[in-house]
Amino acid sequence: MTVSISGLSLSPCANPVAPGTPGTSTYKAKCYELRGTASNPASEVVRNADVYGQVIDAEGDSVLRSGRVGALQTLQPGDSPFSLQITAAASQPLPYKLKNFRAIGTTGVVTASGNPADTDFPSWE
Repeated sequence: MTVSISGLSLSPCANPVAPGTPGTSTYKAKCYELRGTASNPASEVVRNADVYGQVIDAEGDSVLRSGRVGALQTLQPGDSPFSLQITAAASQPLPYKLKNFRAIGTTGVVTASGNPADTDFPSWE
């Protein structure tokens, strides 16, 4: 199920230093918050919707290595505001352009595989 994305904006995160990204003297990263509205046209909940799009810097270079920006767990029918964080190299010049955003998910049942390292996972023996 394809979900349209609109009303996009990008702003620095509350803590602009990208969390979980190793910083060195040669590589610096910044965190940005992507906000928008996902429009689910179905009469059912869309689950596990992967968000795809392009983030382009002022020189026309891609900010992200892939087109997948993040995921939205559940989208009720109609419009749903969302927020995702992205990490970008501090050296990529602003402003960024946001292009071709959409989300793709499922209205079916999603089952998760158990983690065999999880002690609460049932034994199949």
